[in-house]
Order: sequence, then structure tokens, then C-alpha cells
Amino acid sequence: MPPAAVAPGRPRRYKPARSRSRKSGAGVPTTGADPQLGHDSMGTFGRAFLLILVIVLLGGLIFVITWDIPPPTREVEVVIPDERLPR
Repeated sequence: MPPAAVAPGRPRRYKPARSRSRKSGAGVPTTGADPQLGHDSMGTFGRAFLLILVIVLLGGLIFVITWDIPPPTREVEVVIPDERLPR
């Protein structure tokens, strides 16, 4: 079989064979992108989750820093002998 005719001065272009697997078939997104939404919906969920997590952690940190914890109080009774007191 003779090689395909190529216009003079132009190199032949290589066309890779099309994959027949279902994973990379037409219409099947491989990156989690939703064609109807036009963006990566899992990435958006991950960013929203991280934002909420950071807000909750910062809120908890601010609460602990500003919390006015009362010191523990209990009565202490110590008997001091008379010899230790000045006269």
C-alpha cells in the first residue's frame, strides 16, 4: 500500500488512535466536572467545606481566648502554731 499523498513542504500529522474504553469516552467527564454546571462541582464542595472548617476553628479559638474562666475556689483552713506568730 503506497503512503498517503502529502502536500509538498508539509509534514504528515500524526493522529493517535481513539480510545475505546468507557472511562475516556465522549460525554463522560473524567475530572469530576459537571458539564451542566460548567465547573468542577467536587472542587467547589471541597473549597466550601474548608472555608466552613476554618471559620468554625477560628470561632472556637476566639471563644477560648476570650472566655472568662473563673478560678477554682475552695476554702483552705491552715492551723498556724502560736510559736510562728510574732509577739
